[in-house]
Amino acid sequence: MVAAQARTMLSDNLAAPASVSRDPHPVYAIRIGKGCDGSKTGVLAYAQEHAREWVPPLVTIETAERLLRNYATHGPTKQLVNNLDIWIVPSVPRWWPFVLRLRQPAQEHDAPL
Repeated sequence: MVAAQARTMLSDNLAAPASVSRDPHPVYAIRIGKGCDGSKTGVLAYAQEHAREWVPPLVTIETAERLLRNYATHGPTKQLVNNLDIWIVPSVPRWWPFVLRLRQPAQEHDAPL
């Protein structure tokens, strides 16, 4: 057993101004499935974990659209949607408050914002 210790305050180390909230950010998801009641195997697809990933969110939206558009006409798609509880998160937003504040390219080959 581990002895209890005093609470340690953590820092984001990003030196953001006080106007930037430190509260948790909501994460929005698209849930696709037939009878989403939690009884089916769940699948999670998410994108944009890092601030400069611009294309992956579009890929997740395209995936959701194709699942929905092809449901009525494509057997394998219908089988996936009927038998899975699919969660698609286009963007994990924890970095967004800081993206627009970047002044230096993240790497030498990045274009400045």
